[in-house]
Amino acid sequence: SSAELDAAEAMALPERVDWTDELRDEFLALLRSPHGPRAIEVLDHVGIWPRLIPEWRDVRCRPQRDPYHRFTVDRHLVVALGEMAIALRESSTDDVVAAEARRQVVDVDGALLGALLHDIGKVGREAHVPEGSRRAAAVLDRIGLPSDTRDLALFLVEHHLLLPDTATRRDLSDDDLVLDVAATIGTPERLAALYLLSVADGAATGPAAATDWRRTLIRELVAKVQRVFDRGEMGEEVAQQLTERVDALRDLLRDRPAREVDAFVLRMPRGYFLTVAPDRAARHFAVAAPPVGVQEVRTAAWPGARPGTFELMVVAGDRPGLLSWIAGCLALEGLSILTANVFTTEDGVAVDLFDVEGIFEPDVREETWRALRGLLRKAIEGRVSLDHKVPEKRDRYPGPRRAVPITVAVDNDASDFFTIVEVGTADRIGLLYEITRTLAELELDVHLAKIATYADRVVDAFYVRDSVGRKIVDDDRVAEIERAMRARLGE
Repeated sequence: SSAELDAAEAMALPERVDWTDELRDEFLALLRSPHGPRAIEVLDHVGIWPRLIPEWRDVRCRPQRDPYHRFTVDRHLVVALGEMAIALRESSTDDVVAAEARRQVVDVDGALLGALLHDIGKVGREAHVPEGSRRAAAVLDRIGLPSDTRDLALFLVEHHLLLPDTATRRDLSDDDLVLDVAATIGTPERLAALYLLSVADGAATGPAAATDWRRTLIRELVAKVQRVFDRGEMGEEVAQQLTERVDALRDLLRDRPAREVDAFVLRMPRGYFLTVAPDRAARHFAVAAPPVGVQEVRTAAWPGARPGTFELMVVAGDRPGLLSWIAGCLALEGLSILTANVFTTEDGVAVDLFDVEGIFEPDVREETWRALRGLLRKAIEGRVSLDHKVPEKRDRYPGPRRAVPITVAVDNDASDFFTIVEVGTADRIGLLYEITRTLAELELDVHLAKIATYADRVVDAFYVRDSVGRKIVDDDRVAEIERAMRARLGE
């Protein structure tokens, strides 16, 4: 085969080959083969591969900008292709979503080409997706593919970040968000191919991009989008889901006074019941249902969904800055926030839920939770200066291992009711406190926080409104948010 050509024969080939039907068919057969990734390495070694795909030269041996990538760009693409090929050939025993997706993907060639080219735009410029779309279109057009195959492959290149970015940075209980994602994807086959690509991409990237937490969120989003395809608009479905969840909660609390359960259901916002499963809501009931005093702080912690993590519940009278105080106290007690969901009851009580883990030790003892509760009470009463103590704590430990550029983006399109402030920077102790403190000083109310950590870099998204419940649409106010956040984070 052509993979057996020696270097001399390879050098005799033209810089760009002319694609024929026969060459195209052999090329696609190579991608489908279990030995495809190894064959590509051989073809690249002897100089044939970049003549088939000249765009490959710009990603060959190119280092990744993010350290959580374990391979160079070209090697990452080859490994992702191999992972996609495996997923399309074999049913995963531990991922039923992948098994169903494999059955949904009819155009295997389009899916494989999408995996092979998804990061072809990583050529040293800032936004690799638009550049990748342009380069991938040129490759696909030269090969001479059927239109459906070309369109699927190009779609995967253009949207390969849609599922992971939406799942980890956006509110999955937002009906309109899910409808928008479904409208962007368009068909169950594209959804299935995108899911398999997200799995392959994560596996080819490294452990930081293939965590159980990320996979769970992506599967949740895929399931919701698939239901849109199956049933159409979500309004009736969401109402039915809400009713079913509340009924399940009532059944779990059947030994509690019905009047108290009714009051709890009426006090909590709809988003709480759509986000929190009935069994979790039932254990929250004892903490959140009784009346809360003005200076009272309640906390409760349970083992989390993953080993070494904990679900933390904080209940206190809502007030500006509360989330930042909680974040600061958690940092001082050696706890890192993985996710945060912030709810406010009809009578003005904050019910905040966090997934946390120990920064220094995986085991969090009862005395840590007691210390956290006491520190929170002091913070609420103004008896402790977190602005002094959090930086003091951070200064005791080494800073980030490398410089990570600060990014601040304000998005008013992704949600009908909230402005999304997305912050990317190097991870460090007390970072969430610094960000939420800035939002509080800007008099912005945080509805939801999505925390995504990639090795030593974080990308946190916050759903916010102003003090009277409006989105932040004024250009000067948006610019103020960006300036204040950069100034706080040290840029």
